[in-house]
Amino acid sequence: MHHVHIYFNDAVKDTAMALREKISKDFPNLKQGRVHDAPIGPHPMGSFLVIVENNLAVFKKYLSQEHNGLSILIHPETGDDYNDHAEANIEWLGTARHLNRDVFGPKV
Repeated sequence: MHHVHIYFNDAVKDTAMALREKISKDFPNLKQGRVHDAPIGPHPMGSFLVIVENNLAVFKKYLSQEHNGLSILIHPETGDDYNDHAEANIEWLGTARHLNRDVFGPKV
C-alpha cells in the first residue's frame, strides 16, 4: 500500500481540488482522505491523501500527466511513519518539499 499526498497552497488550491474531483471520477475505487488547508504531521503545506493499494504504476503515470505542477509525495505505508517518510523511501512528482519528520519523535 502507498500514500499519495497532493500538496497545495492558496494560490493553487483550486487546481488541487479539481484534481481531487478528477481522481474521484477516474479512480472511484481509490480512498481519499480529508482536505487539510494547513500543514499537518510531517506535511509542510495544505494537502489531501489518496490511498493506493494496487496498481501504483498506473496511478503514478496518471498523476505525472495530470498534476498540473502540483507537488505530489508518494511513499509506502508500512506502519513505520518515520521510515516511510525518509528520503530513501519517497518519490516526488513536481517540486519536492521538505518534510518535518521530527513530528514522529526520535528514531531509536
